[in-house]
Amino acid sequence: MINELLNAASFAEVKYKIDATLLKLKDQNILESRIMKFMDDTIMELKSLNQTKLPYQQYANIITAKVHLTELQLQMFNVIN
Repeated sequence: MINELLNAASFAEVKYKIDATLLKLKDQNILESRIMKFMDDTIMELKSLNQTKLPYQQYANIITAKVHLTELQLQMFNVIN
């Protein structure tokens, strides 16, 4: 999934890919705690890419993905609507 996020053509595509992946997990009746772990692991992997040299669009995609995943996690905790 990381490569798909890095190579997305737009911020909307980044969000779509994340949402589609999470929907697949939910459809498979994956426990919410495992989905949260998946999001945490994805965020950590994206953070590790900050140390590499990437084109601007890929950095922007990383930031978009981290923000979107964090927002989704907060929604799961009912912190934001």
